[in-house]
Amino acid sequence: MVIEAAYADGTGAANALHMSQAQWEELQRAYCVGDLLMPCCNAPAIPKVRANRYPLFAHLGRACRTSEGSQCHVARQRRVRSVL
Repeated sequence: MVIEAAYADGTGAANALHMSQAQWEELQRAYCVGDLLMPCCNAPAIPKVRANRYPLFAHLGRACRTSEGSQCHVARQRRVRSVL
């Protein structure tokens, strides 16, 4: 789970766990693709909320190959698809 993403303009980083709910909701509302970058690969990051209501950043589109969490996620998706 990625909790921090860099602002593409170089002004710092957004940390999902250090933001209030109002700040997080404003980030989601005002977000444009390319505003935030993933720390593992500099791909565009998307602010999301998991089903358990924890905020996080996710890769836009396909997962990157450098992130361990992304690799596990892709492997689980393949297993689920093979069962279906």
